[in-house]
Amino acid sequence: MTIATVKVNGQPANFTFSPQTGTFTSGATGVVKIKYAWTAGNPYKIDLFDGSGQVVGSYQATAPS
Repeated sequence: MTIATVKVNGQPANFTFSPQTGTFTSGATGVVKIKYAWTAGNPYKIDLFDGSGQVVGSYQATAPS
């Protein structure tokens, strides 16, 4: 799976990976670092999309205060 787009609350966000690629094989782990102006106490929904626009992962939480 390759992550091509990251959206925060429906808006595209800047992101990087660790390791340096957005392609993950089955069972692989990695870190997606999202650069965003987070506000303490606000709710956020993060969606990860592949190159065809399909959602490959989602996460929803409230930023800690």
